[in-house]
Amino acid sequence: MSDIFFIEEEDLTSPEVLRFIHYHEKSHLYWTSDWSPSFYSRLAYEGLISTTYESEEGGVVLIPELQRRYAVLDWKNLHISGHIRKILRSEQSNTYQLCINRDLQKVLTEIKNYHDPSWLNSEYARIMTKLQEEDNPSPCKTISVELRGGGGELLAGEVGYTIGNIYTSLSGFCRRDSEHKNCGSLQLVLLAMLLRQKEFAFWNLGHSEMEYKHHLGAKVLEREDFLIRWKQFRDKECQSLRGNYSLYDLLP
Repeated sequence: MSDIFFIEEEDLTSPEVLRFIHYHEKSHLYWTSDWSPSFYSRLAYEGLISTTYESEEGGVVLIPELQRRYAVLDWKNLHISGHIRKILRSEQSNTYQLCINRDLQKVLTEIKNYHDPSWLNSEYARIMTKLQEEDNPSPCKTISVELRGGGGELLAGEVGYTIGNIYTSLSGFCRRDSEHKNCGSLQLVLLAMLLRQKEFAFWNLGHSEMEYKHHLGAKVLEREDFLIRWKQFRDKECQSLRGNYSLYDLLP
């Protein structure tokens, strides 16, 4: 079992510490009590994905992780299942809308309700909110994603962030009822189409163990290979994702 090291913002100014974080294979988890958006952004810039941990005593800390393996989706590998193709060809498809940065607070609430317990606590939500503000100077920009039906009802969604022209997913939700059982998959496919259309380099889906990521077409990259690609694109400019998109807007 690897040690979990304490980390603070000053550590990320040290080339020696960064080399340890990036290339020490036995270490992948860190912890910090610094909840500042600037530190979170710097961690994200270095490739660490942060969640939270609550101790039995009730204390909560941020847990940045430089994963050993990453699930990465390249657009040429995007897989659209038969169920989703059927939805895309149906008359019902005209009723769906993919909305970006429309209602972050609603998305955060739905994620917390969907995952019980959820690591996405109020402090984490505050960071996400600050990093979505228009005057946010950091390279990390919060993205909220919503799939809405014809009546405007929220069917599925997620929260993540952009660094350069890379999008990273954090957590999501979808309706559980049988009528909308494919909405989570539809949201993922439509988001992939949007990212491809906006010429993003790739989609960082984080942990590689979850089956739905492989069904989407993601491939597993070892940390060293992931970091080569990450550093290649993390300083690139990206197109804005904000907006409301119909299927007509997204289909090639």
